[in-house]
Amino acid sequence: MKTSKIWMIVLIVIFVISQTSQAQNKAILSGKTKQTDYLKVIPYEEIAEKIIIHLQINGKTKRFIFDTGAAMNVITTDLFDELRPDKISSILTNDQSGRKEHLDVVNLGAINMGGIVFDDVSALVTTNNFIFNCFRIDGLIGCNMFRNSIIRISSKDKTITLTDNKSKIPLDKKQSTKLIHNSKYDCRPIFKATVQGNEKRKEYGRQPFFKLTVQNSKKLKDKVLFDSGAKVLYRTSLSNINLYAKHQIYETITEGHGNNSTGLFGTAKDTTMYRLKIPALNINDAATLQNVYAESTSSSRSRLGYRALNYGIVTIDFKNKRFYFEPFEEVYNIDEKRFAVSPTFKDGKYVVGIIWNQKLQEQINVGNQIMSINGIDYSAIELSKIVTKESPFDVENRLLVGIMDDAGLVKEIVLEKE
Repeated sequence: MKTSKIWMIVLIVIFVISQTSQAQNKAILSGKTKQTDYLKVIPYEEIAEKIIIHLQINGKTKRFIFDTGAAMNVITTDLFDELRPDKISSILTNDQSGRKEHLDVVNLGAINMGGIVFDDVSALVTTNNFIFNCFRIDGLIGCNMFRNSIIRISSKDKTITLTDNKSKIPLDKKQSTKLIHNSKYDCRPIFKATVQGNEKRKEYGRQPFFKLTVQNSKKLKDKVLFDSGAKVLYRTSLSNINLYAKHQIYETITEGHGNNSTGLFGTAKDTTMYRLKIPALNINDAATLQNVYAESTSSSRSRLGYRALNYGIVTIDFKNKRFYFEPFEEVYNIDEKRFAVSPTFKDGKYVVGIIWNQKLQEQINVGNQIMSINGIDYSAIELSKIVTKESPFDVENRLLVGIMDDAGLVKEIVLEKE
């Protein structure tokens, strides 16, 4: 398996954190279809591990990222200016990086998704941020309009199946667990998986909340999100680190400082990060992923991300509150190696995001610009091409990286996966 695209973990997650008025609650719960007993198979485009779908709004085709980590739909200001939808209210939101802003909530009217028409759909309006521009998208499609639907995501044929009748798709209840939602206003799903250390233990998760379970004589609860917009397999919240250490959940740990994630409102703040090697991650007692390397997230939520789709078909039954995982195989040995530097983007530049090696911390700093990789001048490449194309940090085992230090001198550093 290819190593994680650590440099571009874009977790665009919307949390409604303000006290909501009746109008705001109505906006969050808006968007439903009058159609019944429907079944549509909708193709999607995969770009840099993002699910891109096409929707029709006002008769025009628009590009959206399908993001189960977003509680609400989001549109860009460009699309807002084009559609001029009615404003409903504003909501104080924060993204996964902890940044907060008030965003307007608007009524988009009807959205056609593969022939299924959702009426009275609401969305947040945000500025055209860096990620939206790179992927040339008009916004995000979140969970709020699928409350009475069933979504099946297959990476093998790159399709999303949309239905309201579970008998229309092959489902095995033994491969499922109950979804748990934060509240009636937050439809993101939670299912049960198993993180296994040197002994059997249990832990719990959420978001397309699933219950993540670490088994032992004790039951440790952890809110874990199935986030199709996150370019990761599994990331654990910082609050879990001490808990995992106490119960010997992981085998090895490496400490770094910085950040490698970008949210809706910009880059996350630098903080202490951790890399863990977890002996086994069990999903719904259907599949076991062995030797999983996970990094901590500055978000308060752990998450199972897009890369879970490499190992099975995910079905989120919002209507009946079940999470299904149909594995391609029962056991996988992940055991991937990673570089001691995780890149990210900041202020329009490709930079060092996290340094995982103490000796390297004596040579370079977080935020130093990456000038070249294996002789290619990266300072001259458009950031959108770096974001949307395969990275040498994924496909190579050894890199010669030119990094500009604080004094403005370019140092060439050899990196090898460990």
